[in-house]
Amino acid sequence: MILAERVAKSLGGKPVLAGLDLEIARGEIFCLVGGSGAGKTTLLRCLGGLEAIDAGRISVAGDEIAAGSGNGQALARLRRRVGMVFQDLFLFPHRTALENVTLAPRVVLEEEPKSAEARARTLLDRVGLDGLAGRYPSALSGGQRQRVAIARALAMRPEVLLYDEPTSALDPSLIGEVAALMASLKRDGLTQVVVTHEMRFAREVADRAGFLEGGRIVHCGAPGQVLSRAFAAADAPYSTKPGP
Repeated sequence: MILAERVAKSLGGKPVLAGLDLEIARGEIFCLVGGSGAGKTTLLRCLGGLEAIDAGRISVAGDEIAAGSGNGQALARLRRRVGMVFQDLFLFPHRTALENVTLAPRVVLEEEPKSAEARARTLLDRVGLDGLAGRYPSALSGGQRQRVAIARALAMRPEVLLYDEPTSALDPSLIGEVAALMASLKRDGLTQVVVTHEMRFAREVADRAGFLEGGRIVHCGAPGQVLSRAFAAADAPYSTKPGP
C-alpha cells in the first residue's frame, strides 16, 4: 500500500530524512517510534502529501510522488486516499462535532448535505460518540475530541489513515479505547500509520514498528523486537519490507 524509496527531506537547511526506505502492506498497522527530532512527523506529512520531498519517491496505492517532477494530479489523488489525524486535532471550535465531520465531504467531495450528515452520524456512533453530535469541541473531553478527529478523517473514505501522537493528550484509561478503535478499522482493511512515543501502546496496536534514527529507519519488525533492539543500540537493521 505504501512504498518510500530513498526519501530525503530537509527543513530549514537541516536534513531530517536521509535516504529513507519503507514498505507498508495493505491493512497493516505500522508504528513509527524514535527520539525527539528523529523525523517521525515529517515522514508522516510526506506520506500524506503535506510536505514535498527533496529526493526519492513515495507511492500510495500506486499513486507515485517523485521529487523534482510534476506531481499535481498524483498529489491530488494521494490526498484523497490518505487521511490524517493531527496531534493538535484542529477541530473548528465554532462547529459542532457533526458539523466538523460533515464539512470536508460536503466541500471537497461535494456530497449532498443529507448524505454527508447520515454518514457522519454513523461514524460518530462507531467511534463511541452517539448522542454527542450536537456538542461543540469545548464541551467534549480530550478523548472525545480525539474521536471526532478520527471520524472526520474517516468521513473522507481514506484507504490510509495517519495518526500523529494519537494518545499524547489522553488519560491512560482512554488509551485502550483508541487501540480498540484502530483494531476495528484494521478489520475493515484500513492501512494505518501511527507516530507515537508510547511504547506500550505501540506494542499493543502495531503489526510492525519502525525506529527512526539519523533520518532513516534503522530497525523494523515486530514491535517488541524493534523496541528491544532500538534501546539496546543494536547495529544490524531489520528489513523494511512487510512480514508474511
